[in-house]
Amino acid sequence: MIKLKAVESKGGYRLWLRFSGGSSGAFDVLKKLSASLLERKGRAVNVIPARDF
Repeated sequence: MIKLKAVESKGGYRLWLRFSGGSSGAFDVLKKLSASLLERKGRAVNVIPARDF
């Protein structure tokens, strides 16, 4: 299971996620990509572990 912990917006969007194994991470999504494009393609940009922030 994946739970959305928070959403930040600073020129783009960062989705903070927690996974069922206890690990967490963030997906950075560029603002210029439309939400419909992201839903259709299922893509995100820069998958970075949360501990790196």
